[in-house]
Amino acid sequence: MKIKKDKKSQTQLSWIKSIKDQLLHHKSEVIIFLLLLIVFIFLRSYQLESRMSFNFDQVNGAWMAKDALVDHHWPLTGPVAKQNSGFSMAPLYYYILIPFYFVFNLHPIASGIAAVFISTLTFLSIFFVIKYLFNTKVALIAAYIDLVSVYIINSDKIDWNAGLTVLTSALTFFFLYKVLVGKTRMIIPLFLTLGFSLSGDFTNIFYFFIVSVCIPFFPKRKETLLYLILGVIIIMLLISPVLVSDIISRKGEGTNALSYLGTYYHGFHLTRFLQLRRDAFIEFVMFFGNDFVSYFDFLLPLIFGFLYYRQNKNREAIILSVLSILWFFIPWIVFTAYSGEITNYYFYMTRPIILMILAYFTYRLFLTRKIIIMTCVLLFWGYFTVNNLLNFFQEHPGNDFYNAKQIITPEVNAHNTSVRHIYSTPESYLQFYYEDYKNFNLKDN
Repeated sequence: MKIKKDKKSQTQLSWIKSIKDQLLHHKSEVIIFLLLLIVFIFLRSYQLESRMSFNFDQVNGAWMAKDALVDHHWPLTGPVAKQNSGFSMAPLYYYILIPFYFVFNLHPIASGIAAVFISTLTFLSIFFVIKYLFNTKVALIAAYIDLVSVYIINSDKIDWNAGLTVLTSALTFFFLYKVLVGKTRMIIPLFLTLGFSLSGDFTNIFYFFIVSVCIPFFPKRKETLLYLILGVIIIMLLISPVLVSDIISRKGEGTNALSYLGTYYHGFHLTRFLQLRRDAFIEFVMFFGNDFVSYFDFLLPLIFGFLYYRQNKNREAIILSVLSILWFFIPWIVFTAYSGEITNYYFYMTRPIILMILAYFTYRLFLTRKIIIMTCVLLFWGYFTVNNLLNFFQEHPGNDFYNAKQIITPEVNAHNTSVRHIYSTPESYLQFYYEDYKNFNLKDN
């Protein structure tokens, strides 16, 4: 028994020593990463109360937290997939929000803090995924581009279920890659991520299309089938509350999700496919804030795939290149058969791949060691940084929460009930918080 304990302690010591050696060996990279992380959190937290979003989705999340913490009505369904769809996502996103509203005693700032927390997890996930797939230098470049983009900064401050898309996209890409290169056990975390993604935006269904395309290329082993069956069970357990609720509400008439898909499916048409070309790569345009990139953005994943394979020339390079292309083309193809409205956040899933592509291009250009090329790259990203940060700091503070707070306070409109019935407005929640909940707690104390 003592020998086993000694072996265990020796293993733990060697593991700690290995981490320590790695940190000392890569000390400069660790310091740079920590500085990037600090700046990332600062930019997302800067003037948070006056810059965060607090409207329809955020207010609904606040009410759901109130229902759970005050009324003890715990959610079985998540946010509505689309306002006119009639079906909801899984409820896990609400359970992420509830602890923040508990800590901040139902104050709406919990919404902004939750958004910063999720965006920080996303930042870390993207960094470590790219570090594993490439190297630390490419990951640091991607992290830098991520933290200075004003478009990403502003989207990171929004507390809504679509905010999970970038996180689940990075994780799904990584685990699927690991499975395809032969790590069969990664099927379980892959399906856990797929199940978790169903608490995000409804466009996360694209991951299932991509995985379905890739399943024939999974390792041909006995345990693969077992892990796939376990994965399906995991997904069914994660979405079971929604399925039960939907089936009961429809009383055998078919689920709302299937009804919605049937309504908006109009088949594949080449004309529609070509029309959606710019939409499929809209994240490039939003990222650079310039329509000029839309003339060639569809070529960037193809160029990346070609260059990466040419550099490595192995099976892993083929898998990574093909997955990167699928991440853009599968949503493009699926939306071609969809007749509903399309907006830019439907393509959030492409953001980690865009960061990966841009970081890889930057890294390859630096590897040329040509002064002119390196200078041009530095000038380009320097201009991008200055322009984005100037735009960020020059933005005038003021949002739905900030403006509504000026109207709804304990002193102003104390007996005004005109907005109470408008459940999804910030005024309705603030009136509840300041007049009912906060005052009640003060009297109670």
